[in-house]
Amino acid sequence: MGGRSRIRFRKGSCGTRRDRPSLSGDPSEDEWEAHDRWVQESCEHEGYLVSEALGNITRAQHLREFLRGLQGDPGPKFPILLKKVVYDGTHTGDWLPVKESPALLREVDLVLGSSDILTEGEKEFFHSMKRLCEASIATGNPIMF
Repeated sequence: MGGRSRIRFRKGSCGTRRDRPSLSGDPSEDEWEAHDRWVQESCEHEGYLVSEALGNITRAQHLREFLRGLQGDPGPKFPILLKKVVYDGTHTGDWLPVKESPALLREVDLVLGSSDILTEGEKEFFHSMKRLCEASIATGNPIMF
């Protein structure tokens, strides 16, 4: 989870060049590399629609403990957050497919419904996750960690 999470341009772009590589379905690594090379030159955003700083390994550990306490019994109320977002704090090229973004957004909204017990740092994290989920859903693009 360290560093930034992003939503990449995938369907369309603010760039106007016609030689844009097309990505669909589950692109291969070569297709992603060709697209990434194109994107870096295509627009001022370098291909990122949304970029959010989510924190480091210490924040991930704190959030895991917080979520486990919040979900209580019977769990799990936050399977995506716990298993795919704050699971160990060391994302290295992980991504969440767009089809999981609506369920992640529901988990994030459930946490934000308890805003009276959230610290400012927790609120910041979950609002960042909400923006990432909404951008993913709106654009049809995965969340990249």
